[in-house]
Formats: sequence, structure tokens, C-alpha cells
Amino acid sequence: MKISEIENFSFSISSDITLLQPNYRKYLNPLEIDVIGAKNLPVVDSQYQPIYVQYKFYDNTVVKTPGVISKESVVKWKSKHVFLLGLMDQKILIDDISSKFLELQVHDCDKLQDNS
Repeated sequence: MKISEIENFSFSISSDITLLQPNYRKYLNPLEIDVIGAKNLPVVDSQYQPIYVQYKFYDNTVVKTPGVISKESVVKWKSKHVFLLGLMDQKILIDDISSKFLELQVHDCDKLQDNS
């Protein structure tokens, strides 16, 4: 099976309202990552696991979206995860963000485990 590439990936960080008091917001410094969806993925059949995205954040937290079964080449996860950057070592975080990519892996061809 041909390995697919994501040619274009983007994310945005926004808030339309203030959720935390200013002193908490400054201390916790929340960062939300939204994994919205992907298109032009191969349509998978019943021998494969549901399609999901997995990534490891800079503090080594592994995040995995819920699996989605899709009969089309468009998949929507609409998954959100919040990291509290203020609780992380700031020097290490700045070094990691400036020198490492945040790699998101799309798992669209993982075979189902045979339990027999």
C-alpha cells in the first residue's frame, strides 16, 4: 500500500473569550492543539483499525485522537488537547520548540489484531 503524505498542515491558536483570570492565565499559559481532520486519505476497509492521529508533545505526553471509521477520503477528528506550558520547564520548552518539529502521525493503515 502506498504511504500517503500530508502536503499541507496548519493549525491556529485562538480564544474568543477569557477563560481564566489573568494571574492564572499567566501562570498556567495554556496551549490548545486542535486536530481537525484530513482529506485525500485512502478509504480503508474492515481489515484496518479506525483512523487516528497520534503525537508526542515536547514534555513527552503522548496524545491519541479517537479512531474514526470513514467510507470517504475525508476524515474529521475534531479533537482538542490543552497543555499547561507554565507548568513546564521554560528553558527546555523554548529550546525544544525552537529546535524540534511537532510530528503528528496519521495511522490510517494499522491492521486489526487477530485475537484467535
